[in-house]
Formats: sequence, structure tokens, C-alpha cells
Amino acid sequence: QMSKKMIFTLAGSLAIVLIFIIGSFMLGGNSYGEGKVIGIVLDEYDRPFIEGATVKFSELGKESRSNSQGFFMFNNIPAGVHNIEYVINGQLVNSDYTTIADNQQSLLVLKPSEGFAYEELPDPKKKMNKL
Repeated sequence: QMSKKMIFTLAGSLAIVLIFIIGSFMLGGNSYGEGKVIGIVLDEYDRPFIEGATVKFSELGKESRSNSQGFFMFNNIPAGVHNIEYVINGQLVNSDYTTIADNQQSLLVLKPSEGFAYEELPDPKKKMNKL
């Protein structure tokens, strides 16, 4: 059985915590901050897709291209849940949702969806001949 003093102490502590939480929301405004995204694009064999795959946050109007190791990066992505698209040669390879946390770095691995026609992916080991 809890004494009245203990009940008042717990209630007072809970009230202080709630006031702190509510105050932080009020002072924080509507801005949720931004985060950073670093990732790699893979082919159907889980190998890095070499250079030139496009990764998009269409709703934000942001896109990036993978480098020669298959890596891509975005800065200043608003915190929240966003749709990310993986595109090769203008064809959507996969689309998914990712959560971006305030002042955090998100690491992503993007792979083609299972239904994607893999034979249409360029072989990353072959270089295109220039005419």
C-alpha cells in the first residue's frame, strides 16, 4: 500500500515530465528538422550497380545519381516518412518508403523489386563502347 506522500510525489513528478514534454513541443514549433541519407544501389545479384542509377525523392523534387561504387547521398531531407524511387535508364526499378529522423543519418540499401525484368538491367562489368 502506497502512502499519500508517495502518491503526491509520483503525481508531481509525472506533472513535471508532462509540462516539459508539452513545453518542448510548443517551443519547437512545426519544424521537424532535416536528416541525411546515404545508400547503395544493388542489382538482382546483390552486387553494387555501377554508376548512373537515379535515386529520387519525387515528392521533394530531389534526385541523386549513384557513383562508380553504387553509392548515393542526399543532404537536407525533411524529417518524416518519404517515398524513395530507384530508377535505371528511366525505368522504375523499385519504390519504397523510408523514415528520415531529425539530425540523423539514414543508411539505405536499394534493390530491384522481385517483379522487375532483370535482363533489362545493364551488366555493371561491361563498359559501353563510345563511337
